[in-house]
Amino acid sequence: MFWIHYNRRTDAADQTDAVQMTSAVDASAAVNRKDSVLTGFFLVMLLLITLNISLPAYAKFVPKLSDQRFSSELADMTSEYDKEVTRQQAARNPYINERLIVKSYDTLDPETYGAVDAIRDRDGHYILQFASSAAARRAEKRLEQEDAVLYVEPDICVFAQESTGTSQGLTAADNWGTGYTGCDQFAASVQDKTGTIKVAVIDTGILKTHPLFSGRIDTANEHCFVKHEDGTYNPDDVTDDHHDDANGSTGHGTGVAGIVAECTPGLNQIQIVPVKSLDNKGQGTLLNIGNGITWIAGRDDGADSYHKKADIINLSFVANSHNEDGSNYLKEKVKNAIQAGTVVVISAGNQYEDTSSHFPANILDQDISGCIVVSGCTKTGTPVFNYGKSVDICAPGKGIVTASIDSGSLYKTNGGTSFSAPCVAAAAAMLRLENKSLTPAQVEKLIRRRYVKSFATTPEHFYGVGILDMSKGEPENYAQKVFSDIASLPANITIYDEYKVVFVQKEYDSLTSEEQNAVTNYSRLTNAENEIKKQKEAANAVMEAIVCLPDPDELKLSDKNKVAAARKRYDALNASQKNEVKLFLKNLEAAEKRIQALEKQEKEKQAEEKRKAETAAKAEAERKARAAAQAEAEAAAKAEAERKAQAAAQAEAERKTAQARLQASKPYANVDYLVPLKKNQQTDKLKIMGLTGGDCVVSWSSSDERRVTVSGNPDGTCLVTAGRKTGKAVITATCKSGKTVTFRIKVQKKKVRTRKLRITSKKVSIAAGQSLQLEVEPYPITSVDKVKYISKNPGVAAADASGMLTARAPGRAVVTVKSGSKKIKLQVTVY
Repeated sequence: MFWIHYNRRTDAADQTDAVQMTSAVDASAAVNRKDSVLTGFFLVMLLLITLNISLPAYAKFVPKLSDQRFSSELADMTSEYDKEVTRQQAARNPYINERLIVKSYDTLDPETYGAVDAIRDRDGHYILQFASSAAARRAEKRLEQEDAVLYVEPDICVFAQESTGTSQGLTAADNWGTGYTGCDQFAASVQDKTGTIKVAVIDTGILKTHPLFSGRIDTANEHCFVKHEDGTYNPDDVTDDHHDDANGSTGHGTGVAGIVAECTPGLNQIQIVPVKSLDNKGQGTLLNIGNGITWIAGRDDGADSYHKKADIINLSFVANSHNEDGSNYLKEKVKNAIQAGTVVVISAGNQYEDTSSHFPANILDQDISGCIVVSGCTKTGTPVFNYGKSVDICAPGKGIVTASIDSGSLYKTNGGTSFSAPCVAAAAAMLRLENKSLTPAQVEKLIRRRYVKSFATTPEHFYGVGILDMSKGEPENYAQKVFSDIASLPANITIYDEYKVVFVQKEYDSLTSEEQNAVTNYSRLTNAENEIKKQKEAANAVMEAIVCLPDPDELKLSDKNKVAAARKRYDALNASQKNEVKLFLKNLEAAEKRIQALEKQEKEKQAEEKRKAETAAKAEAERKARAAAQAEAEAAAKAEAERKAQAAAQAEAERKTAQARLQASKPYANVDYLVPLKKNQQTDKLKIMGLTGGDCVVSWSSSDERRVTVSGNPDGTCLVTAGRKTGKAVITATCKSGKTVTFRIKVQKKKVRTRKLRITSKKVSIAAGQSLQLEVEPYPITSVDKVKYISKNPGVAAADASGMLTARAPGRAVVTVKSGSKKIKLQVTVY
């Protein structure tokens, strides 16, 4: 049959090459079949091209290609159209490759959807290339409406999970994970070592010359699905040339394969099959990975015919999900591989997020059994990295020592679930080596049930049933453990308990049929699942109600009840349900704000109409009142002028009175003598007295700040500080009244001592039971000598340390006041 490959390139040379190639094949077929009609048709077509008569750029029929031909055509397509992108760019735009994968029950016409190139694999997947991301998105929407289309999705970029570390002086023995998981013990105890078990590492390739892989590589089934750095495509070259410009060589595939070898020491029966589906940047596409899986294991042309080149497949990559279901294409490939009898081990990802938003880590047991999703843990038994319902188990994922492609070192440290997954892949390989009859589903359940240990602490999220431990044996009465775990589920289940339920369900799924029948409280688990499902459905219904609200800009006041109903339904949810809806709460709040704004606008509109009516009603009255108002205003203006004149006269009189009171102020210093101060001494005992009539101090100054500085207040108090220079200075206080008061200060070297004591009277009369503050002032006021009071005959009267005199009984008493060497005696008479 004559066909022309669907391609956007339409120059004459390409057309001639295509026809010449086709003619050689078809001419031979025509002779063999003696199909004169077909031969004639071909000759006519050849004649049209020879005469330079234009042909269509492609034919509507896109043929199915063999695996090898499809891989070659895909390599050409990706080489021509793909561009180097970052992880961030790929995450923002799933259509960045401008290519769609379409599974259809019927044939498709690529031209109808705007494709510029197209190929088709033997399973009937159409690969449609477009000129832009926008064109691919438009085509996807159209294809989704086609009844014959089973699914359509973009050929999303996928990336190896990067994590580099040190590489100095390390050996395979430094990999703590091998002993921590008991893989080395199990490898030494494997009973049946006959036959061969193959582990396919679908990654960036493998450095086969590494001594760790000596005798461990299956070269017969190795394959490459991407072009190398120099742009060449060699399906037989699986060399790991994975590197990036920032961190140098990484060798992701070599590191992953190294874990498989390290965890199966001495078991050369476990062979590694290198499959290079990621390029030298650790980047690939869904199609690259899907091709790799199909190459290893999958469905043949026959409905129940499968092929299998490896017993285990390891997938250590992750990508952002285009939708809630992840990738239908990849699920199909994984399911086919498992149906062919191959266990598929998948890394959960390193984003510290729920696996539901990443594929292929989001593949659930209910969708595909026999697929093991692996997250990571630390040396202390603490789970890390991605979590979620799809996760089955954890394995070492921090500081893992494995094979390196660096020229200076054979081993290096790596981290991430990329290196947790191959540890479990190695465990699965040893189990299948020991018991070759195990199905993928049985391997998954066996690992979850028998070869697992608990986390060091209960994690906040679901990281599977525990940590891989191949040294563990069959738990005693595992069915009873499941029974107890079901019984321990909370009575009032909420969505927050979903991970607990998932944990128990995974345990239950690992039971045999007989054991499941013995778990009589299984209905409690199903009831918990149904309750969570019910609560999620209720939350989704509220979310749907919110999403179905018109956009805020399109809301009308008539939508108020819808918005209110959505709010009522949201408020009726429990905390866990609200957490499910929280991302859409802002939509509801925006709708409520819009309704409030519309209500406000309506009220303002009604108020405006009312205002206009009232304005019209008052217009005539205002007109009639205008003349009277004008007269009244004139009279008021006259009265106001008189009032202002009176107010001005009164203000002037008050000003003069205040000025007179201010001038009557007679400020004076509380000390009129030369005040001595020792160098650096401070005193707050100087004060301006006699400030009256609102007078106050407006400024303080010193005639010589080297000797004395002053910090004063408007009320006449101040703090005077002597400097380090002796001599005299004058402190001047200027008052609001314009009057000045001065203090004369003398700065001296020696301490200021009391020269004498001043008191108003040396004789005091006081009634019994009364108290009197004795006014005693040392001279000078800055003396550092304390004033002391000594009472003679204290039963009659006595003074405390502050000079408070208390009369206790009638009679006479003497109070001696001392300060330094000076003293005076007070005669006290109590009556």
